Amino acid sequence: MKSRFDTNRARECHEATAEQQRKVFLNQPNTMKIKIQKTIDFTPVKAMISAKVQYWEDGAVNGVQDDEESPLMPLKFGPYWRPEIEVATGRIVDWPTGATASVHYKVCDQGEYWLEDASGERIKYPGNYVPCGFCPGGEGYGDYIIMNIGPDGVIENWKGDFYDDHWSDTD
Repeated sequence: MKSRFDTNRARECHEATAEQQRKVFLNQPNTMKIKIQKTIDFTPVKAMISAKVQYWEDGAVNGVQDDEESPLMPLKFGPYWRPEIEVATGRIVDWPTGATASVHYKVCDQGEYWLEDASGERIKYPGNYVPCGFCPGGEGYGDYIIMNIGPDGVIENWKGDFYDDHWSDTD
């Protein structure tokens, strides 16, 4: 008894279909996006914060509590605090000489954080939680930026340690 299934015919159909699929695929414009994860060598020289601060009064400048009405905190731009930090030294770029500050800012998942290397390449911290490296003054639990800044603009207890945080290579 002969099988109703013809294996030669099935193979021909499969091969023709595969060839047709290749032709269709090759004639399509390159519109495919693929997300990949890769490990790269990256030496950060600068760390950047752009965080929407909930309560400016949780900070003090030169011993005076800050407030929304008459802000004292350097590097405040509207509702955002945007310091750039030299990773090796913990010095905040453009910090006014002689100013000291205590920061304990709740940012409620409304921040963006980047690392930049010497060539200007940036990697962005995924999500909006505060990376641990931005909390040398205490445990921030992903919601707080905690640091004390000296009169030379250097952050106390700065380690520049972002290795436990998970960074991506997208802007």
